Amino acid sequence: MKRHVCLIAALILCLVSARAWADDAWRTDARTCGQMNGAPGDAYRATCKDHDQFDSILACEQAAGDQDAADRIQRAGRDDVNTYMQGFGPTEGCM
Repeated sequence: MKRHVCLIAALILCLVSARAWADDAWRTDARTCGQMNGAPGDAYRATCKDHDQFDSILACEQAAGDQDAADRIQRAGRDDVNTYMQGFGPTEGCM
């Protein structure tokens, strides 16, 4: 019985850790776009002139060909991404 409780606790900790990693991953994806060069950075800066951070970051990830990152941003959702990015202050040339 005690062993089952330990296994269940370990499983819960693994799931919580995986969720925390996924949360951190989309935040890293979001922060990186504004600093990218080439097509991804260009897509971000062009889109942010008249779109929110969520759409701008998606444009960046799609230009980078990183569908996994785009999926993580979409799962995080528009409100969470925009709120998170506000913490870094305004980006020059962006709305």
